[in-house]
Amino acid sequence: MNKGLQNLKQALKKSAFKDLNFTEKHKADIHRELRKESVVESILQLLSQERTGMDLLSVLRARGVTKFENHEGFLYTTLHKLEQQQYIRSRWDEQEQKYYQIEEKGRKLLHKIEEKNHHQQ
Repeated sequence: MNKGLQNLKQALKKSAFKDLNFTEKHKADIHRELRKESVVESILQLLSQERTGMDLLSVLRARGVTKFENHEGFLYTTLHKLEQQQYIRSRWDEQEQKYYQIEEKGRKLLHKIEEKNHHQQ
């Protein structure tokens, strides 16, 4: 369990929520949402400079993000969704490599995620 979740668990033991029990499904849903937001945060942070999908995959792997290991297609699906939502943009170069970079809307989303994470710590 990561340190942020451990701290949250300890804080909840001492709060009004101490008698509240979460189902395993609820816990799994929360963890899934936290991981999803964390992956989007990592992608947006890394796209402050233009990168290809393979470059991005390499840097994510170096950061310990393993969600895309052996499932590189999921990365491109995520990039496509972020592009459709106008959080990032892409361009093709002369060698037909596709490059991605964060847009202003993506910077705003990244700022919101980082602020939320900062307040949760």
